[in-house]
Amino acid sequence: YIKFSSPIYLKYMTEWDKLCAQRDQAYISLYNSNYNKVLKFSEEALRISSTDREATLLKGFALLKLNNTNSGNSEAQLSNTEIQNLLDNYFNRFPKSTAPAFVLKGIFEYKKGNIESAMTSFDEASILYPKQAEELLDLANIFKIRSSIFRSVESEFISKSYMSMM
Repeated sequence: YIKFSSPIYLKYMTEWDKLCAQRDQAYISLYNSNYNKVLKFSEEALRISSTDREATLLKGFALLKLNNTNSGNSEAQLSNTEIQNLLDNYFNRFPKSTAPAFVLKGIFEYKKGNIESAMTSFDEASILYPKQAEELLDLANIFKIRSSIFRSVESEFISKSYMSMM
């Protein structure tokens, strides 16, 4: 049994470690307000696991920070479409943990000048956070499992950035 299961376990643990390393780099970049790197590392994490919640939220936040929604140029319009698609996909994939996505949606709507829609999204997030607390806090438990992260200098930045996203 061990002979057959060990290679499979090692394969997936290696992939998991790669995913975590990309997300950790994204959180460190977020702490340093380097949104281009947040985008780069979150996209790499999504290449490893296209359904990763954290990487999706990090990418959305980076896109929002990098995007000038009011410029009217075609690049901004492409970015607006990407942000909207990312949020729509998040809402569809993770209906039990939508509160952080409503915060991002509120920021997106605010940047577009839709103040009323932004406030509605922020209100929705404030209502959902207590209801989704267990689901959202469960996502933070991975940092407890990955005890090695707390041995690094960057651990405080990563865990605080993570908790602020959730």
